[in-house]
Amino acid sequence: MSSLQAIAFRLTRHLRSKFRRRESVAALNHLANDGTMTRQARALAVFALFATYVEPDHTSADMRSVFTNLAWVMRPKVTALKCSFGPPVLHWQFDESVFTVTLFPEANADSTWTVYFALSGKQRPETDGGAFLRGDQSLEGRPRLTQFALSSWTGRLDAYLEIFTRAGVTTQKCHYEIQPTA
Repeated sequence: MSSLQAIAFRLTRHLRSKFRRRESVAALNHLANDGTMTRQARALAVFALFATYVEPDHTSADMRSVFTNLAWVMRPKVTALKCSFGPPVLHWQFDESVFTVTLFPEANADSTWTVYFALSGKQRPETDGGAFLRGDQSLEGRPRLTQFALSSWTGRLDAYLEIFTRAGVTTQKCHYEIQPTA
């Protein structure tokens, strides 16, 4: 029997994301939807849209100006996160609802690219996550984005995470190792 344990963990505060890019909103949306590109290139374009053009406190109208072509989000499912098994990615408050978007999963495999985001308003229905990204302005309570995180597995057992809050960007790197248990 073995278990997966985090053996190295580093947390740092940065002023800038490593996913920020200089391309325009239109160029990044085009890359995210280009089926001829690799999954990694497309996921990096989505991460760049978030890291470069999205900020905590954005409304659904603000999101619509960033995600002008959401074909990339129609295939992956936006899921409401009700609980976390393991360390939480976002430290959400009681009055927030957290959603995940798994980017470009392969058949019978998990994606290595995930976006987590929290909206104001507790216990929002699962449909609110995708509607918010699409810029639906009819959502009850006019939610705002409170925080988001971009998560990628950089190797088989190495994870990289950037968390965006009003206070700035926090980076976490973690290496996991399979340890035998008695």
